[in-house]
Amino acid sequence: SSGINAEYGAGTEDFGQMMSQLGMFMVTVLGGIAIHFFIVLPSIFFLFTRRNPIIYYYNMLPAMATAFGTDSSSATMPVTLKCVEENNNIDRRISRFVIPVGATINMDGTALYEAVCDSLLPLDKIIISFIFPTKHLWYLYNSHSQTHLVS
Repeated sequence: SSGINAEYGAGTEDFGQMMSQLGMFMVTVLGGIAIHFFIVLPSIFFLFTRRNPIIYYYNMLPAMATAFGTDSSSATMPVTLKCVEENNNIDRRISRFVIPVGATINMDGTALYEAVCDSLLPLDKIIISFIFPTKHLWYLYNSHSQTHLVS
């Protein structure tokens, strides 16, 4: 157990410093997602539609709440379709094509998260893997296959 901690720990024996690094990691990820959500996406929306993105976001609140609660694009799709078609008056032919495709390929948050992980994860492999296990089980497996654990 101590071998694993020494091999895959945060590179420090100071728990406070390790938690500080983890906090900075979380702030970096959340900051990137906030910039994307509040600046990049509304700017693109306004540029192409010349409509107010705040009103559009407001009309999409039920879909956003469902997405936040379920963490699944597929489970959110019926609510998203309803919000897009009824609240935002988007043509049904467009929404029935775009929403399923978008639910399949849209991974902006994951892309931002992975970019931060690529630069910061080697510092905190095991801690981040416990907090985000579905995203980093592959990373632990990959690390294990390249180095030998000491028991």
